[in-house]
Amino acid sequence: MHRPAQMNLQTAAQALTIPQAMALATQLQGQGRLQQAENLLRQILQQQPQHPFALHLLGVIAHQAGNQPAAAELMQRAIALLSGSDFSPTDSVGLKPDLVLSLCNKFDGFVSHSIEHV
Repeated sequence: MHRPAQMNLQTAAQALTIPQAMALATQLQGQGRLQQAENLLRQILQQQPQHPFALHLLGVIAHQAGNQPAAAELMQRAIALLSGSDFSPTDSVGLKPDLVLSLCNKFDGFVSHSIEHV
C-alpha cells in the first residue's frame, strides 16, 4: 500500500521543475514526511549537485532524523555555496558544527511556522 504512493510521488517529481520540486520537498518536510522529502531532494541533487537549498533542507532532515554529523556537513556545504567559497570538509576555518546545528534548529522552526501560514 505504501509503495504505490511512493511511485506516484516519484512520477510526479519527474514532471516538476526544480523550484516546484523544492516547494514540494519543503511541504513534505513540514508535514513530517521526511523520507519522501529526502528522496525528492536527492533527485534534485542528481540534476544539480550544488543546489544550496536542496543541500540545506537535506541537512534539516538529517538533523530531524538525529544524524547530526550529516546535518552539519550538509549545512556547511549549503552555506559555503551561498557564500561563494569552496567547501572542504576538513577546512579548519569552516563553521563550527554547533553553530550549524543551531542555525538548522532555527530554520526548522521558521520553515514549519511559514508553511502553517501559507
